[in-house]
Amino acid sequence: MAVSRIAAILSQVPFDSRRALGRRICDEFPFVDAAGHLLVAGCIEAPATLADSVLEIVLPPPRAPAAINRSHRLEADVPLPVGVPPRQAEIDGLSLGLVITLLGRQVPDCEPQLMFTDNELDFLRDTALEHVMTAPDRFGDAVRLAAHLRGYPSRSRDPEPGNQIMWHGQARFSGAALGRRIEFRNGRGHALRQDK
Repeated sequence: MAVSRIAAILSQVPFDSRRALGRRICDEFPFVDAAGHLLVAGCIEAPATLADSVLEIVLPPPRAPAAINRSHRLEADVPLPVGVPPRQAEIDGLSLGLVITLLGRQVPDCEPQLMFTDNELDFLRDTALEHVMTAPDRFGDAVRLAAHLRGYPSRSRDPEPGNQIMWHGQARFSGAALGRRIEFRNGRGHALRQDK
């Protein structure tokens, strides 16, 4: 039924563009959102979808050729960076705490092994057990737990931990994780896991 109505609309008046056809279809079929606005994009897309499968519908030709996602060559080469050191470690102001903070905000759902060593993750898991917190299975959780060890309150209404708290506690956190590793190597294990 809808296909025959769209075919009738196409046969009545020639449309100079697919957008004009879509607007006419929106007038014919009341496609509106919850606020009552016409869903013009859906009305434009619907005939194109139908035209692929229904022979009765022949759309007007597109005004512009379909955009092909190709890379474009620049007329000139991109100039070499000026003042950028050859090694990442020589970049002023770039610290591990800054990188961890930024990644914790941008990709919180990725694996925590992205920036934390296995030893540091084991330390975070043990700390989570001691403080009755959830173990860090995602990178964002590991960042919040590491920040909690550095004094971040980690309440639900608090924003994500910032660079300063991560930077101040980086050496302390790494030292604590290393101390845990040395304890295990010497056979002492973790206080919560010792057999009594």
